[in-house]
Amino acid sequence: MSRQKNKKICVVCGRSFYCSPSRNIVTCGPDCRAEYTRQNHTGIKYNQKTREKMAISRLNNDRYKEMQEAATRAAQNSPKSGKFAENVHAIDWHLISPDGKHYYFHSLSFWLRENCRELFGVEPDSREFDNIRSGLSGVKRAILGGKYGSSTYKGWQALPVSIKDSEIIKYMGSDLSVLDDSHRTIFADYLSHIPCKKISEKYNLNIHTVYRRIRESKKLIDTGSILTDQEKKDKKIYYQEYYQKNKDTIKKRSKEYHQNHRDECIKSMKSWYENHKEEVKKSNRIRNQEYYQKNRDKILSKRREQSHKSPGE
Repeated sequence: MSRQKNKKICVVCGRSFYCSPSRNIVTCGPDCRAEYTRQNHTGIKYNQKTREKMAISRLNNDRYKEMQEAATRAAQNSPKSGKFAENVHAIDWHLISPDGKHYYFHSLSFWLRENCRELFGVEPDSREFDNIRSGLSGVKRAILGGKYGSSTYKGWQALPVSIKDSEIIKYMGSDLSVLDDSHRTIFADYLSHIPCKKISEKYNLNIHTVYRRIRESKKLIDTGSILTDQEKKDKKIYYQEYYQKNKDTIKKRSKEYHQNHRDECIKSMKSWYENHKEEVKKSNRIRNQEYYQKNRDKILSKRREQSHKSPGE
């Protein structure tokens, strides 16, 4: 007895065709497959009469105008679609003014609104404003290989933005108050496009220390902490293990250094305490409270014993 072949009906032409049940196809051949793909990718087409009916239905809907205005307001107030530096269509820019000054920023439109009066003498969102934005966009397009009549606009030049420049532009305008003085000064110079080598010479620091502080500053701005909770835990465990293994050597070297630099150490300790006095007091207060809570019964018992002792004992 011969096994019966499986048949399917083509969704385009309606003809039947042989096909294995496990194959997920609905057309009989390449022509019908191409037509089926075209239909799915172009969407539903409405004739003129249907479109007119849909338009009338929208206009007769009392809430349509209200919904449209609400959607427009939401789009204008959204950082991703409104007149903000975070707009999804914004890109990084590096411009050079006619007098040779460099400008780095994200979003040409936002930057122009902030600086158009001072640098170009025009009002924001005016016709002249649009002309300047169009001209600078053309210069940017030209340096990236596109078509534009000139490589400058009124003496202004555009340069390609490097990966390092994009990193710097990302942190421009960030709140640097979260950084301490040692990180803030270095990161401010970094944002001013001062090379790391010159920063290290300026503050008499090892260049790797400069790199580390820049990395830490970025982490502090992004996450509020230099290390994640897991990294802090791992670091603490590592230091504890290292100290246990090298306890005698560390104590010996510390004692020798203190003896050889006694005045320096005392001065440094006093200076550190003056700068961190409130933190130390707070830490001691918390530690004392925790100790009291853990040993409360023992402490109260000792106090009672002392109070019951006679003065002559």
